[in-house]
Amino acid sequence: MFIRGARVFDVAGESAKDYKLNFLALRAGVYKFTTTFKAKDSGEYIFYTFAITVEDNSEVEVIELESPIRESVTRSIIVDNPTDQEVEVSRSQFTIQNEYCELQPEL
Repeated sequence: MFIRGARVFDVAGESAKDYKLNFLALRAGVYKFTTTFKAKDSGEYIFYTFAITVEDNSEVEVIELESPIRESVTRSIIVDNPTDQEVEVSRSQFTIQNEYCELQPEL
């Protein structure tokens, strides 16, 4: 789970300000966390408790590979980047449940 938001921001007296909190979960489950906003000078604070339910993505594709004994099978999987920014993907971001699978290039 990744949570990101501004660590410091100013709000004038008698006013309000929107706060953007980013949340990213890589697995389904219920995630609970608390965010606390504290006035530096007075020590006054307010906190919000979140309980977010993340469901499995029904669009995830399962690729099954089968081959006869002593023959190999290969399938290339292309991951497109939908953004304008260059993204570096590391090996740790993949789940491979078979010791005979290879991930190339090595990242």
